[in-house]
Amino acid sequence: MEYSFDTFTQSDEEVFARRIDAMVMEVPEALLDEAIEQLTIEVTHKKQYEGMMSGQMFWPDEEERQRLIADIRHAAVMRVKAQLAIDDVIARYGLDATADELEAEAAAMAKRRGMTMEQVKGFLGEDLSMLRRDIRAGKAIAQIMGGDSTDLSHGAGSP
Repeated sequence: MEYSFDTFTQSDEEVFARRIDAMVMEVPEALLDEAIEQLTIEVTHKKQYEGMMSGQMFWPDEEERQRLIADIRHAAVMRVKAQLAIDDVIARYGLDATADELEAEAAAMAKRRGMTMEQVKGFLGEDLSMLRRDIRAGKAIAQIMGGDSTDLSHGAGSP
């Protein structure tokens, strides 16, 4: 079975998160800092939007602020570890997307969005190369979900 983040069930997300969390790998500080910054922006925008919609501004006290920082840091570590694991599996197993897989995914995308294949190719490029990463990631996620995640615990890129 291939996976895609947009088709994950809550159960899939929980299994994937547990597998990633169990992996022991070095998380480069630069990647972690970047992920923390991205997540901080996402959380801030979400809180601002929620405040706008409810009419109540979000002003966390120190305890809430520290909890948010810890939550964001954990989410950032998970995001970086997941990407490193996916990249490692892609490289380790030489995963790629065939022309047939690209066409099938583009057709499925066109159907889901009520578009023609020409419109999808116009958006993604005639060669559908923008889908290649998603298909490769889906194959890697399937390997992680179905395989022994300890196999990846020694770090990204290591044989």
